[in-house]
Amino acid sequence: MPRPTAASVFTHPLSRALAGALTFALLMLALPGLASAQSVLYNDPPEVRFFIGGGATYGGDKLASATYDNGRRQNVRAGNMAQVFIGLEWQPTRYFQAALSGGYHTDSAGSYNGDIRFSRYPVELLAYYRPDRFWRIGGGLRMAFSPDLTGSGDAAFLSESFDTAYSPVIELEFLPSRHHGIKLRAVRERYESTENLPAARGNHFGLLVAFYF
Repeated sequence: MPRPTAASVFTHPLSRALAGALTFALLMLALPGLASAQSVLYNDPPEVRFFIGGGATYGGDKLASATYDNGRRQNVRAGNMAQVFIGLEWQPTRYFQAALSGGYHTDSAGSYNGDIRFSRYPVELLAYYRPDRFWRIGGGLRMAFSPDLTGSGDAAFLSESFDTAYSPVIELEFLPSRHHGIKLRAVRERYESTENLPAARGNHFGLLVAFYF
């Protein structure tokens, strides 16, 4: 049984640059730390600290598509679009760290007369090795809870739920200061439909910014 991928015509497209704008804003907030990167001392970090962040992701299979009255088509994918997170990091030494975070990850298309959204709530447990003061590499497990494809308005007929997805994560992070990090990551993800529809690949790359306190 094929997945229903076509939605009704929407009148005014919402900007597809929402994730890009989020990443740009976070990068602008991080600039003070970037400017002072060369003066940062690589001292022993605090043992536990709090962090928040977010950014943009790209990838995954097409789950649904919206067509606007100007002929433009916008796809909602299983690996897109914007992710935000909050968590705690444990740093037993300057070389090794572990982090536990929870967040919200979503892709959407819509306008005033309807909306299509794929949303999930990822919880991630990652471990890192930090060979020097500016870089660290790590990986771990991502659990995406409550993955749901929903529609409203002219796209109200769209509805599909998926099982929790358990996925590996690989991440490279640039740390210009103790309080700022820029993350490049890759996630291999697969969503199994609870409605006997084909599984959807959520594999994606991400550019994220983190703020440490």
